[in-house]
Amino acid sequence: MSDQVKLQEKGVEMDPRQSMLLYPRPDNMYKKKGSLNFDLMRSKIYVQRKYNVMIPWLQICALLMIGMLIGLIASVMEYVVQFLISTKVGYTDQLIGGDKQNMASGWAFFMAYSVLFASIGSILCVWWAPKSAGSGIPELIAYMNGIKTPGQFELSTFFVKIIGCMSAQAAGLCLGQEGPLAHIGACAAMAVIYLPLPGFAPFHNDVYGRQFVAAGLAAGISCAFGAPIGGVLLAYELSVPNTFWKFEGLWKSFICCTTAVFMLAFMSDIY
Repeated sequence: MSDQVKLQEKGVEMDPRQSMLLYPRPDNMYKKKGSLNFDLMRSKIYVQRKYNVMIPWLQICALLMIGMLIGLIASVMEYVVQFLISTKVGYTDQLIGGDKQNMASGWAFFMAYSVLFASIGSILCVWWAPKSAGSGIPELIAYMNGIKTPGQFELSTFFVKIIGCMSAQAAGLCLGQEGPLAHIGACAAMAVIYLPLPGFAPFHNDVYGRQFVAAGLAAGISCAFGAPIGGVLLAYELSVPNTFWKFEGLWKSFICCTTAVFMLAFMSDIY
């Protein structure tokens, strides 16, 4: 029996380490994907519960925290990428020194520097957090439309996404921060609402989770382009088939986006 048939019978998860060994890959990760749980929010017990008047204010606090965190992360990423690129270019210029005979040493340093940082991001993505591969936009579209993917918002995915994006840009690869920042913003939003803070327990469900993830990805896009309104509209566009958006939800996402852009501009001025 071939390895392909054995793996198909056993069932394996999607693993980038198998991508160069088997084709077609016998992945069955789709079996672990499921629908978001909305039944709790529609239950009679939940609907008839005593309403907490502090929930709207706690939502605003959470949105402000998400916006400040995303703006801080975006500013740090921008500063680190500029530092790494300027270091690479500066040392390359020093090695060349205006002498064509030193072109080989300058080229060797430039290539080694680029390969090093490209390897760092690739190794972390493949061996530690495979869910951080790609831009994350398709997975966010699926989540916004009610599909839950295991490991999509884990802390490992969050940190590897940040480090991998900075490493890839420092290596000179043809990519930007637009897509990754959307996924980073969504992970940051999920991390904030699950902080052990008093009053955040009502947000630990898929209904509120989707609303905060929408605000987080909108804030990430806003930091990438410096456009708070554009970030809100893109988040709405990614989830347009469903009907969870309300007018108050648009304003809440806009508050998160403006906070993130303000924090990014404030930190950029400090740098």
